[in-house]
Amino acid sequence: MGEGIDPDVPQASAPDLRAKVPLSVKAEAFFHLTANFNYPLMCVLSVLMFPSMVIRYNMGWYEMMLIDVPLFFAATFSVCNSTWCASARSMTIGPRESNTSRS
Repeated sequence: MGEGIDPDVPQASAPDLRAKVPLSVKAEAFFHLTANFNYPLMCVLSVLMFPSMVIRYNMGWYEMMLIDVPLFFAATFSVCNSTWCASARSMTIGPRESNTSRS
């Protein structure tokens, strides 16, 4: 029995990020393959939720508003901005052209 790697058996290799595919394909593959990373993050979030609720319960109104009002406005601005950008883009692009030719 020889030692080392058998040249006849294909070896598993790491994904090659230098492949000649468009960046959009690489980004889609990255997000597709790393989507399950959300589950451990949700577990951490659920563990941290109870201490957060206890701290918020012991806060006064001033401290709570100091945190909540900027967060509310930032979230509202984010939704409004993304909606505005999407609608502006759809108005400049227009409806999609049909690939069929009219005779």
